[in-house]
Amino acid sequence: MEVTRSASAQVSAGEPASNELLVIAAAARKDDGFRSPAETARAVSARIALMTGCDQVVIRLVGVGPAAGSDRLGLSDAAWSQIIETGECGLPVTIDDVSDRPELWDPRVGPGVSQGERAWRSGIFVPAIAGGRLVGIVCALRNERGQLGARVLDTLLAAARLAGIALDISMAAARMSDLVDGLMTCAVSSQELTLLNDTTSTMTELALQSAGDPVLAICETLAQGLHTSVLVWDLIGGKTRAFSGRAEFRSQITELLVSRDQAHLKRLAPDTAFGNATAHPIGRDRALGLLLVETPQIEPTFVSAGLVKHSVALLAFDLESDSSDRTARNVSRPSMLHALVSGRLSDRQAHDVGAYVDAVGQRLRIGFLSVCDDATATATSHRLNFSARRRGCLAAAAERDGVILLVEDAETAKLRATVLGLVSSVSAASAWSLGISEPFVDFSSAPAALAQAHIALASAAKYQIVFHDEIGPTAALLKYLPPGAVPRFVDEILKPLTDYDREHNGSLVKTLRAYLQHRGSLRKAAEELFVHANTVQLRLGRVGQLTGIDLHDPRQIGILSLAFAWRGQLADGH
Repeated sequence: MEVTRSASAQVSAGEPASNELLVIAAAARKDDGFRSPAETARAVSARIALMTGCDQVVIRLVGVGPAAGSDRLGLSDAAWSQIIETGECGLPVTIDDVSDRPELWDPRVGPGVSQGERAWRSGIFVPAIAGGRLVGIVCALRNERGQLGARVLDTLLAAARLAGIALDISMAAARMSDLVDGLMTCAVSSQELTLLNDTTSTMTELALQSAGDPVLAICETLAQGLHTSVLVWDLIGGKTRAFSGRAEFRSQITELLVSRDQAHLKRLAPDTAFGNATAHPIGRDRALGLLLVETPQIEPTFVSAGLVKHSVALLAFDLESDSSDRTARNVSRPSMLHALVSGRLSDRQAHDVGAYVDAVGQRLRIGFLSVCDDATATATSHRLNFSARRRGCLAAAAERDGVILLVEDAETAKLRATVLGLVSSVSAASAWSLGISEPFVDFSSAPAALAQAHIALASAAKYQIVFHDEIGPTAALLKYLPPGAVPRFVDEILKPLTDYDREHNGSLVKTLRAYLQHRGSLRKAAEELFVHANTVQLRLGRVGQLTGIDLHDPRQIGILSLAFAWRGQLADGH
């Protein structure tokens, strides 16, 4: 089930199109019937490889017999158990670099090696789910370390959802093929299977290509296919989400839904009788809605049951996307960020932040952006919230002469470049400086992270970003200093020396640094500078004249050492 991309495949990587996703949804079908689960997995793998540009795409089936685990990708049984257990919760597993996780590998094979096939360096293992059941793991592998881009990841998640539907159909067809007697008893024929596959493919196409509401498109298609009335109830908002059919049915079932406790509705089991309809919960981890199908006049068939099951899967995809968007919008509110950094989250806010962190699996940082005035802070936070979420900044909230930022963690150089691009794009006409905290996962650490951002800000010059984890032992002192104090301190102590060196082509700064680094040893400083010790002595005398600092006083030597340490941080934080 391994697929390797070609050069031409890279052209369309990360650019999902609805027709590409439709091919995945219909992958179980072939000209003379249905593909086996393994054949379907290979076909889907090939399509996902073309869409995402990953170097290898492997689908490991779950619960189809011994052959399902034949491709281990070099991982141990314990590692696969962890991936499958996490996948059953609907969550992907990411490995950014195989060399960082030696505990995952089968010692008989080795990291990233799959039964003699090519090795891999990083990968993401996405669950393929159908009807609330894990049917496979989509393993998207790359030959280089690091994470997938947000656009490619979105494509992969959407493809994995539809892969679950295709695999579920092929598994159902395989079971029916093996149980001929059961098929005869249920009067299920290959024509009915073909009808089911054609109808579900049409439904998927309408849902993906609908210019309006995809939930309504699914609802209308199901109502036409079953020749009955269908209603989708939103359990979060407590209202009708979509409807197709008889107005009388809508009135009766809505009245019944409103009269019931919404918490009770969320606990309904699949295919539960509800008034003159059957209720089907929509959602993987928790019920987000109900699909209510009016009891038809004719006896339900395998095809009608399959249509309902397929509809529930597609509706879950759309309602979960709506729910994720609402959660992301809630997290990005300035009021949420203020509550987060002050430690005053309400239960609902704590749930939203926790759900978002669990979903993205991403460490966070708090930043404080210092700007010239309150008006600039308000305008900057508005522009960041409007345009920056997809680029690493989740939320921004204006403060007095500054903006609090909630950003996704990344490798320091990458994060510096990302944040610099964001801030420069929204504050081009205003002077700014930025301090960023150390990363955290537990959102109860946010108040401490804001304090770290303020400490880092104290050592930031204009148009400069300083990270708290780069400051070192002087962080305890910096928390007592106002923003911008460090650049002023360094300038006041060392400016006479830098001015002298510039005007006279001198080496006072270099000489003083060597003297301090060698703890006051004239001989070692002279050796480093390739000059005589007397020359070092003369230069240090000139340093004392220009700065008024006594180089024989340990306290004043400490001031010079601190100035040089902060000068280095300023140079590194550009």
